[in-house]
Amino acid sequence: TDIKYFYKKRLPFFYKKDIEICLDYLPRLGYFLEIEASEKEIEKTIKLLNLEKEKRITKAYLGLIEEKKKEA
Repeated sequence: TDIKYFYKKRLPFFYKKDIEICLDYLPRLGYFLEIEASEKEIEKTIKLLNLEKEKRITKAYLGLIEEKKKEA
């Protein structure tokens, strides 16, 4: 069995009852804003934060780390 792990720093913010907005930092990847909520609430929050035009990444962090390793 392969065990994969990674390091991240997370600063969580709670907005309303069911929405968690997290600022994550991963070494070699940088900063990410993650919105944890239902799909409908995620879309509302993106509009509220005026982030509609920003690049969206839906991959898991381990997938992004693997991609970065292949680029190196």
